Amino acid sequence: MKMLKTKLLRSFLFALLPFSVMAQNFSGYNWYFGNSPQGVRFSRSDNSASLVNNQATPFGTGGSAVASDQVNGNLLFYTDGANIYDVSHAIMPSGTGLAANSSGNQPVAIAKVPGQDNQYYIFTNDANFTT
Repeated sequence: MKMLKTKLLRSFLFALLPFSVMAQNFSGYNWYFGNSPQGVRFSRSDNSASLVNNQATPFGTGGSAVASDQVNGNLLFYTDGANIYDVSHAIMPSGTGLAANSSGNQPVAIAKVPGQDNQYYIFTNDANFTT
């Protein structure tokens, strides 16, 4: 009976492991906005928000996308769909000439390359529809 309880407990803890790993994803902790030098950074300890006012300007008037480190929440890079800026808010090498409509609502999106720790896809939207 004791062995059965031990096996059940181990199975239960093993089943909970993915939830604890997923809870450590800090990739959404930096928010940058278009047409403003300001952004928001969320605290990793209590999720409180703090104002960030060192974003590169000029920045597009529409949406933007941000890549943050999943482990610690640190800013990696961000883009307005026209340029890509690094953590020091300088344009990255080969980070110009993106063809997005940077005044659109969602001109750009960032996705991590599956299986790669430090490679990302940047998708741009050049649509110019009126609503």
